[in-house]
Amino acid sequence: MKVFYRSIVQLLSNQQSLLTRSCAFEKVRSEDSSFDETEIGDTDGLLNSQARANENGARFSCTNIRYLLFHGTLVTLYSVAFLLTWRQQTHALHCSKNTNIVYSPAEEAIRYRATTFDAALRIDSPFVGPPSPEVDAAWTELLSYTNIRVSGEDLRRINMSSIAVPGEEDSYWVALSAMHELHCVKRLRQYSYQDYYFPNLTAEEKRLNYLHNDHCLEIIRQGVMCRGDIALVPMHWQSSSPKPIADFSAPHKCVDWEALMEWSKPRFLDILRPNYLKHPVLGYSYPDGKSHAIGVADDPEYVAGQNQDNTAHQHTARSKVYPIIERLP
Repeated sequence: MKVFYRSIVQLLSNQQSLLTRSCAFEKVRSEDSSFDETEIGDTDGLLNSQARANENGARFSCTNIRYLLFHGTLVTLYSVAFLLTWRQQTHALHCSKNTNIVYSPAEEAIRYRATTFDAALRIDSPFVGPPSPEVDAAWTELLSYTNIRVSGEDLRRINMSSIAVPGEEDSYWVALSAMHELHCVKRLRQYSYQDYYFPNLTAEEKRLNYLHNDHCLEIIRQGVMCRGDIALVPMHWQSSSPKPIADFSAPHKCVDWEALMEWSKPRFLDILRPNYLKHPVLGYSYPDGKSHAIGVADDPEYVAGQNQDNTAHQHTARSKVYPIIERLP
């Protein structure tokens, strides 16, 4: 950009220099003509007329050059303004589409492809339907690589920290946000069959489960709005009803999920191994290799400070929840 500006300044300077030299040259010619006219005198009318013609021509030529250079300068300035505006708009568009606003080491695994959703009312999918060992196994497999390891440099690039991986140097436990969102979808499905997945809960456990569900609903809502899928949903008339129907068969721009999981697989971290993850003060996190099905906890300081007569709704609204990414069915 600096070179471009210098080129424009040099162009304008050259034009001004040309104007100065041209007019100076014509002025000299005009003065020479006047001198010749004085020397010759009035006795030679033809030469006298020629001298005046030369002088007038010089003035006309200089005036023309001024006009030409003036308009040339205007055209140059308009062109520069247009090019600068175009360049800035192009740069802004390029940045908005191609610049990674938030760093993630998984960016290197991202590939996109066109995908058509199965959006029928009755869907044949291994992830839906009444509770069964097959459905639970499908969800367990889908969330296999939830917990992964990254380097300290990866965390420093987003100005964050995380729990160090036991026995490893410069290795830290994280999860991809997409896995957290899938975990939330799984939990909301389980809540539809709470008698099966959450039997015999105490009143406190039910309250915590409710908190976890609200947390998951908000995570999914924010995730959907964050990515803003812009695939089109056409509408059609149907022959059996005056009401239109939506057509969800249009392709979507989707991440190649298999490629992302291939990136996650060698970074997988089994945090539920017995006697593996250890709190620096309170001991092992999962001594028996299991996580609680509710998956949340209240802020102990907040709970200790509550009055006995607080209602459940008030408590729910003000509680701090700690979601736990678990691998239970």
